[in-house]
This record gives sequence, C-alpha cells and structure tokens, in this order.
Amino acid sequence: EMVERFGRGEDGRLNYDGALPVCGVVAGASRHWDGAFDRRAIYQYYCQNLPRANEPQYPLYFGLAPNNTLTPNDVAARVNECTGVLQPSVMRTPQQTQNLANILGVTKIPESAFLADVVGNTFGLQELVLVRTHGLSPVTNLGVHYSGSTDDAALNQGVFRAGASDAAEEFLESAYDPNGHIGIPTLTAHTIGDPVVFVEQENTYRQTVEDAHRLRNLQQNYVDAGGHCQFTFSEELASFQALLGWVDTHNRPTREEIAGLCQSNALIFGDTCNFNLSFQPKELDTRIPDRSSEQREVRPR
Repeated sequence: EMVERFGRGEDGRLNYDGALPVCGVVAGASRHWDGAFDRRAIYQYYCQNLPRANEPQYPLYFGLAPNNTLTPNDVAARVNECTGVLQPSVMRTPQQTQNLANILGVTKIPESAFLADVVGNTFGLQELVLVRTHGLSPVTNLGVHYSGSTDDAALNQGVFRAGASDAAEEFLESAYDPNGHIGIPTLTAHTIGDPVVFVEQENTYRQTVEDAHRLRNLQQNYVDAGGHCQFTFSEELASFQALLGWVDTHNRPTREEIAGLCQSNALIFGDTCNFNLSFQPKELDTRIPDRSSEQREVRPR
C-alpha cells in the first residue's frame, strides 16, 4: 500500500527508493478477510460455542458479540473444549478428534497454528466490523463450496452464510486491495509454511503486478520454513542487501544472487539459509475459495 499510494509525491519525485514487504497481505484485504470469515464460520458450524446456544446470537462476521466480555484466554478455552487442541491427541474425546479433523481438513490450517488462527480471526473480525465498518459486513461466503470434511453436503447446507455491504466492501478495498502499480524496486520474502498470511497470496500479487505491466519492479522470494515470517537473521539481511543493491545498480537481483548473499551472511552469523529457488506458489483459490462477482451481487444486510 505504501509503495502504490505513496511511492511518489505529487511532484512525481520518489518518496522511497525501494520496498521490502515480508509475509505481506499482498493479495489484498478483501481476500484475506474473506478467508478469516470462512474459518470463523467453519469453526462455529462444528463447535457451536462462539456463541453458545444459550447466549445472545450475532452474525459471525462480528467475530464476537457487541457487548463481548470474553478474553482471548476465554476463547482459547472454548476452542479447546470443542477440539482438545491444547491436550495430547490421546487425551481427546472421539468427538473432539472428529471436530478438529474436520475443521483442519476444510480450512487447511496446520494444527500447530489452529488455536492462534481462531483467536486472531475472532478478535480481528470484531475490531474490523464493529469498529471500522460500523457493523456492516465487509465479507461474504455466498455461493462458496467448502470441502475436506466427512460430510461436505451437511457442512455447506448448515454453515452460516452472509453477504457483503457495498460500503464495508469499499472500505476494505480502499484500505488495501493492491492495484499492482509499483514504481520502485519491490522485493518480497515469504515463508512457504506461513499459516497466518498464506504464501499463495504472492501468486495473486504477481498476477496483479503483471496486469499493471510492472513485473520489472518485482522480485519474489520464498523460504522453506513454517510460521509467520520465521526467517533467520541471514535470510532477512540478504533480502535487505539485495534490495539495496537493486536500488543502487538498477539491476534486479536473481534468486540465486540473494541465496548467495545469505550463504555469506550465514558464515558470519552461524545460522542457516533456506531460500527455495524453484518454488512457485499455487493459486490462492486453493486456500481461500474465490468469490465471483456474481456471488457478490447478492448482498444481504
């Protein structure tokens, strides 16, 4: 967003020489939050405890009730109650085991990141919708077909559905849906196993930049690691060094050159380099089901 909006001033001069987005939400806020809403709705379908049946009901894109008093620890306790995720697998009940397997199968989130994902999405949606879009839904799952469970037909029939408000959707788009018009060297780095911001977002971003005819200003790099931005120091430093060299020489670095910088750094700092020189991310639709324009035309408020 900084690159596209503020890379150049009104006089046409550069405000920044280059950019280094790491594990960025580069596919845009709309796709990212649609995915968060998917996972919030899928969780509730199986667990039915956020909210419980005897608690005030609310649309799930709220994240939590407007008068919520639950803390992150409270939410985590409910997640564990339903899935046993905080317990060794041998101590889970058959129902907990099945709930967890179904949720992970549909959302494609690794078990190690599942609890943080539910808590983060729950409170993230609360802040987004109740504070920033004033209760209007910026997300939709109308027409989305979920798969990967033991009974996809029942899931798709029973899962909570919602459409997006025009005003709320426009807020997300203006807040950050990229247009690809990057006018300065932009080098990205992403951990391949990132469970928070899926690496497949980089595929969408590359297509956006290509559509804007700015691929000459983009170099994308991938590291074989799990976790969100779990880079070694040498990997981070190599990325920054490569960007500085690009700015100074106007020659876009290759993946091999960046990996070479990392190896030199690792000899000094004693850590590792795990750049994957051949990796290309799959389409984001493989992780977050796409919402077609036709699906978004029906917008329940």
